[in-house]
Amino acid sequence: MNHPDKTERVQVNLSANSIERSLEKLAEIYNIAFIADASTISGLQHSTIQGHFTLLQLLNKLFADNDVSVQITQSGVILRPIVQIPLVAKKQTKPSIEEIIISGKRQSNAISSFANASHNNMQNALNKQRESIAFADDIDYAGLTALPTNNLAESFQYLSGVNICRDYGEGLAISSRGLGPDYHATTLNGHLLAINENVRNSGQSGRVFRFDVLSAANIGRVNIAKNGDVTNLVSGLGTAINIQTIQPLNLGNRKLVGEIALDYTHRSAGYSPKINVLSSWVNKQNNMGIALSAGFNERKIQQQTLQTWEWDTNGNSYWLPTLDSDVLLPSNRMAITLESEQRRNMNIGIAGQWQISPNTLLGAEYYQYHLTSEFNEQRLLARLDSAEQLITSSVKNDILVAAEFSNIEGKSALETSTRQHINAISILNLDTRLDQWRLQSSIAFTRATSITDSPIRRTRLLSNSRSFSYDMGNHKRAKTHIYFEDFPRLQTDFSALEHVSARMIDVLDKGNAWRLNIARQYPSQFISASRFGFNWRKQHRGYQRQDLKVNKSRLTQYSTQYNWVDEFAGNDFLTDYLQQPPSAGWAVPSSDIQSYYSDDLIFGELTDKDKRNSYRIVDEVSTLFSQIDFSAKKIANIEGQLGARWYHWNNQIESIFQWSPQGNFTEARSKHYAYLLPDFKLKLSLSQAIQLKFSAAKSLSLPSYTDLNPRLTVNSTDGVLLASAGNPDLQPIEGYQWDLGSYWYYADNANVYAEYFKKRLYGIISLESFEQEIDGVVYHLSQPINGADTWVTGWEFGANSSFMNGFGYQATLTLAHSKTRSTSQVQAKQYNLEGVSPLGINLHVFYEAEPWFMRLGYSYREHYLEALSTTDAPDTWVDDTHALQLLLGYQINEHCNISLHGNNLLARPLRRYLNANEQDSLSSIHHIDRSWSMSVKFDW
Repeated sequence: MNHPDKTERVQVNLSANSIERSLEKLAEIYNIAFIADASTISGLQHSTIQGHFTLLQLLNKLFADNDVSVQITQSGVILRPIVQIPLVAKKQTKPSIEEIIISGKRQSNAISSFANASHNNMQNALNKQRESIAFADDIDYAGLTALPTNNLAESFQYLSGVNICRDYGEGLAISSRGLGPDYHATTLNGHLLAINENVRNSGQSGRVFRFDVLSAANIGRVNIAKNGDVTNLVSGLGTAINIQTIQPLNLGNRKLVGEIALDYTHRSAGYSPKINVLSSWVNKQNNMGIALSAGFNERKIQQQTLQTWEWDTNGNSYWLPTLDSDVLLPSNRMAITLESEQRRNMNIGIAGQWQISPNTLLGAEYYQYHLTSEFNEQRLLARLDSAEQLITSSVKNDILVAAEFSNIEGKSALETSTRQHINAISILNLDTRLDQWRLQSSIAFTRATSITDSPIRRTRLLSNSRSFSYDMGNHKRAKTHIYFEDFPRLQTDFSALEHVSARMIDVLDKGNAWRLNIARQYPSQFISASRFGFNWRKQHRGYQRQDLKVNKSRLTQYSTQYNWVDEFAGNDFLTDYLQQPPSAGWAVPSSDIQSYYSDDLIFGELTDKDKRNSYRIVDEVSTLFSQIDFSAKKIANIEGQLGARWYHWNNQIESIFQWSPQGNFTEARSKHYAYLLPDFKLKLSLSQAIQLKFSAAKSLSLPSYTDLNPRLTVNSTDGVLLASAGNPDLQPIEGYQWDLGSYWYYADNANVYAEYFKKRLYGIISLESFEQEIDGVVYHLSQPINGADTWVTGWEFGANSSFMNGFGYQATLTLAHSKTRSTSQVQAKQYNLEGVSPLGINLHVFYEAEPWFMRLGYSYREHYLEALSTTDAPDTWVDDTHALQLLLGYQINEHCNISLHGNNLLARPLRRYLNANEQDSLSSIHHIDRSWSMSVKFDW
């Protein structure tokens, strides 16, 4: 917890109470001890106090009606009764004094607060929301560590207005106020983190930070600012996620704090262990401390999928002569897939602080997170374009929702890989004060590496011809049917070895950063504070990909004399989602095939083709900022902030791409952009319980690295000439955002609120498709452009309450609407913004009565547009998602507790569907099972 300085003016809202109770609260806020004779403060009361005060001003106001003197010393605050001097001195005998010390608590104890974690989290969040001028949510160390989670993203589900974006059932990123992960920015202690890349299947996620590499164990606080902060380097068009690490001087002496857990996921073999430990030391002078943390977490995840790819009109990818040309067909591939993944996450951290003088604090930190993932995918695929005959068909609204084919080609495929994500950050910081001035400076070194430690190896066997049928139903939630006449189970069921390849991916993202913040306090003036400073960051990112493939002449050496098939590893595969599931499984390619062709798959120097798939980017961002805080308490109880950033982005790109099959060209470009980003915030307190807030700001979001890569890929698929390209001329997305909120704190631990938000985004990056002549041939080219303007509007409603009987709840409802208008002269149209959900609901109900505690959480996200089609094919949508979590626990004693945590209890599949011809047609089903975790937490 960051404690204010004794001379710093902070906002105070103390309801009428006993002075002793209020001193306990102030001791925690300021991390300071109050020393007094018990009789001095016993029974004293104070009236309601609101306003901005230094600690001395606040204490003088607190004791204004009582004869108590206040003395602030290095060791604490000494409170003494004011003695009236008599006219005639008399000899006094020294009375016996019972001295009491009201001390500030260190960083919240994970164990002692566990049975009251939900209540305490809510109280802290409400206090922060009430004190803050900004639109923000907050969760502290106790809240992050008290509730079992696999990574930091899953802790965010306890913040209002935040939805978790999951990958294989595990938290990966967040969406907030309807906007998806692409629009949010993440910082650690004020510095942007290096970004790990998705290298599972060569896919690239741009600038989206992967929270699955972060553990919550060494994080002290997370603050989500919904309307930006001028002091940050990047605030994003959505929210700014500010992560603060633990600090030893706040923790105090903690011998060993930690958690040991076992995780179990249905249909995954065995149990997965998890352990996190933390220890801190502070010297007797309380001016030097060290905190050490370490953790290990293993998870076994399984995803079952029924999938089709891009649907298109008849004739575009393959032709069924018995159907009209405007009938929408599934892609020429339809597959059922079992994906298994074993993740191991290790983390270490060290943080040190040294208060070299009462006004100067030095700090140094180093954190490293290491995620290893072993991936195995088994797939059975039907090639619909290979069918001899379409036997039966069912067309509804010009969509082929069901069909039976004779003699199609089947393919059994195996893909394996081992990936490593390493994220490291080092920070050095200085915090010094002089009178009313405060200077904060820090430098950071960040590095994220994502590599295929073992190559992505792909093998496909071609089966003998067989009949095949499917029925996707007449709506997106219909019971599906997919059926092979006979699943290939023996090696003799395969006719040929079709494909053997390997791919290596190496992504390095490293950077240096420096930030400086100088602030000054102005006690008892309209302008209460001012701050100015700068942020600078230079980031180097390199993406390198190598591909090897065994040529067809070598594949003909495939022989049935080798045992080149294994048994399918599924268990009750897609039982709940297929009318005729393959309970006995099918034969899959053996890994021995890759070993047999190992001499053909030796990686060496990058070829020209490899270089076309690789790039290097250097980003340099610098900002100058200035901000003033003002307060008009005497006039209208108004507080606010007015500031601005000058933002400069320098982007250098180098890549080799193919412009035509006959030549390669090196493209190196450098672009400069500068912007002025104003920011204004206002808070009006109508009474002790009712507040209004307003915010207006301009912000930016940078293009993804993938879109900036100046590649050009030209190919021909089934006679259709296709091409795709990047765009190094992309500019940042500019956005204006307005927020208006009203809050009613009808009790100390309860409130209701309503927030209205509106965003105007210019230059939204979207794929546009058009005809382009390349070397005399006309291709259908897709390319990202700044081609759309968007409005996003909505409401966020929330209610929080904690009752005296131990029950409580947190509820948030978010409504969002988007309207995007393409400004492209090629394709002028209106559509929804990708990733914007019209409705989001978070509901958490808890019961805490020591030693028992319980929490039930439910989240809902309504359907949203996932991918906008660039052709006549329909857009891809994601269906409504529901998630249910349960926590049951028992506090054994003050040092230990035990809990059971259930995740994804509804086990509802993720469904993607196509919206075409006024009908929603199912495209794919992705099923993740429920999981359980038994956890023991300790604090010695």
